[in-house]
Amino acid sequence: CVDSGGHKTTSVYKFCRAAERAQARIYAIKGRGGDGVPLISKPTRNNRFKCALFAVGVDAFKTDIYAALTIKDEGPGFYHFPADGARGFDEAFFSGLVSERRELRYRMGVAYQQWVKRKPGLRNEPLDINVYAAAAFEILNPNLEMLAERGHWNPDDVAVKKETGWTVTLAEGIEDD
Repeated sequence: CVDSGGHKTTSVYKFCRAAERAQARIYAIKGRGGDGVPLISKPTRNNRFKCALFAVGVDAFKTDIYAALTIKDEGPGFYHFPADGARGFDEAFFSGLVSERRELRYRMGVAYQQWVKRKPGLRNEPLDINVYAAAAFEILNPNLEMLAERGHWNPDDVAVKKETGWTVTLAEGIEDD
């Protein structure tokens, strides 16, 4: 999936349309915030290049990611990270992963929730990347059982977050174990 929400929208649409013609399963996505927005919308082709464009419910995905980060024991929904900090899973990554919080706001007397950065200038790319990775997984809907049977995926190869040396806490950000 390729984010089409930036300043290269036309290039993304053109690339994704060519990928569709080659049956490459590369799709344009665009984040959409707000309560009630589904995780993934049905694709529309209402763009100049008629490529499939999926709207991604970023608020719903962020809520799911933050809920998964609170799970302390391995099992369904537990968030896994490679144990090797040299692969980019360092303090900056985890600070970015928990860089936002939901705030209650009011517009013309009506309450709504909005995701905002915990501190001005804090980088939130790790959170955004996780949102789009989760969206790609939902859109592509891989058959993990078949991939495991063919030897392309082994759930036992995944390192868990407790081995990274970092504890992710949503209230304080990052703590060193």
